Amino acid sequence: MDCVSFEDPDRWIRFLNQKLQNSKEEERASISRELHDDLGQILTAIQINLQLHRKECCNRSDRVNDSIELIEDIIEKVRHKSAELRPGVISELCFIDAIKRLLEKMSISQENKIDFKYRNNFPDVSQQLKVDVFRIIQEAVNNAIRHANATNIFVNLDFDREKVTVSISDNGNGFEITSIKRKVNTNLHLGLLGMEERARRHNGKIHIQSELNTGTRILAEFKYDL
Repeated sequence: MDCVSFEDPDRWIRFLNQKLQNSKEEERASISRELHDDLGQILTAIQINLQLHRKECCNRSDRVNDSIELIEDIIEKVRHKSAELRPGVISELCFIDAIKRLLEKMSISQENKIDFKYRNNFPDVSQQLKVDVFRIIQEAVNNAIRHANATNIFVNLDFDREKVTVSISDNGNGFEITSIKRKVNTNLHLGLLGMEERARRHNGKIHIQSELNTGTRILAEFKYDL
């Protein structure tokens, strides 16, 4: 059992934050399995029944055809939501494709599509590193949309021999660095604190550049842990 002394408040908060992240990942994985295994199978069964009904009884029924198309659309949405909740499926899909799907979904509410640039032949890093990169992108883009009112968001994923880097920049409201760092250092900004913990898990770090009304850039670095 993990033990952390109450006499070290900062370490205790970070310990609890890590436990919270782990619990959230487990909950997301559980919901994802239910969506994929239960709801997904039920929808597929309904789709097959409608297809058989169309074949046996009413080949020209527009209403049946429309229903089949609606079911197909719902199945695809369930698959996307399942992938978003549990990026563990990136071991079965392509890691880059998982990020693309996430950003496409997040672009729906935006005036401009989120720009995603990456290098081909992404290294076969550990599953945990992939999950942490995925979650940092998700958190940073979500902050840019919800809090910064950004209209242009850029995500860049890169790597070299020593590390993986991901940068998320936007043209949003921005903020005062000293103020946000104070919140992180006093454990009041759990979103950025979570990003730091994810980077630290791979001997990496987070760099933040921002000013009021000039946008924000977050750069996360991760050492390889293959």
